Amino acid sequence: MTSFTHHDMIHMVMRMKNAETDSTKPLTVRIPEEEYEYLKEYAGTRHISMNWLVAEAIAEYRSKIERGQAIKEIQAFQERLRDGREEGCDSVDLLHRLREARSDLGDGSGEDSAETGSRLRPGQEDAGR
Repeated sequence: MTSFTHHDMIHMVMRMKNAETDSTKPLTVRIPEEEYEYLKEYAGTRHISMNWLVAEAIAEYRSKIERGQAIKEIQAFQERLRDGREEGCDSVDLLHRLREARSDLGDGSGEDSAETGSRLRPGQEDAGR
């Protein structure tokens, strides 16, 4: 029994299909002998080529770089939004102003009955209002 999985096979088939249309360039890589032997054994037990293994590692690393760049772009965009907004234009500021306005209309205590958790039962009147 081999450790070659269905996932490995699908991946290999997809790479083979892409290889027909993709242009590839040769690359010589020098790595320590210990790493080479490890990768050779790993690839052999999975019935994949070392070329495929290295190409997958490069693709994963590229994806990591692209994710990092995307996160930096999102953070820069968020910072520009924060820097460019006027005070009181986000939902938290608007809610705060609405609560202040409601409390000004109330009994003067500054507390809104809905916010403090006090509730009137049907038939009871609010003595403060």
